[in-house]
Amino acid sequence: MSRDVTLLLQHQLQEEVQMNRERHNGDWFGIVLKPLFFIYFAGLFISVPYFNWCYARDHGFASWLLLGEIVATAESTVWPYYALSGSSKPDWSDSERENLEHYHRSSDAIRQAVRIMNAGPRNGPSQLTPEESDAWIALKKIALNEARKVDLEVLAKAHPNLPSQFREKYLRSLELANPFQERDVPLSEQMAAQTLFDEWVDWFNANRANIHLPKRQ
Repeated sequence: MSRDVTLLLQHQLQEEVQMNRERHNGDWFGIVLKPLFFIYFAGLFISVPYFNWCYARDHGFASWLLLGEIVATAESTVWPYYALSGSSKPDWSDSERENLEHYHRSSDAIRQAVRIMNAGPRNGPSQLTPEESDAWIALKKIALNEARKVDLEVLAKAHPNLPSQFREKYLRSLELANPFQERDVPLSEQMAAQTLFDEWVDWFNANRANIHLPKRQ
């Protein structure tokens, strides 16, 4: 009889322990996870329009309409990463910001040259009008001149691999398609230049979140 009572008490004790565990698990969820979920979705509510606005500002409204909103919205879902990594952004001196203007002016010139090339159904510079060709060559000259003035050590503050990618892909692509040459650039060099430029764009887009360039003033 006493043995049965002991077994019964043990069984009741085990049930009570199990109930306490379940209750504590529920309390832990309510105390810890619910506030975290609230913070995350509140941040998401803010980050979705902000990331889309930044994408449209940096790439243009047309690019945003063409899958840009999908990219920006996907990036906004990991907003805690950007919030935490933002605290590790470098400080920039006035001289460094001034040097980075060469980088920005080169990028601006290339974007304008690309717009000229993409303005119509063209396969290369030979199909541009004389006015468009002059503008395209002038922009390529500006891009190359400005790129050569960029201090690679300054770029390293934005991302450790940015200097090598900039030099070996972006700058090299401009040099291969050198607009200062009087001779026609061979097709093989044009293709090599385009390949390097495409690789630069792919690398930059893939690492955009980790490239901490200061905003232009």
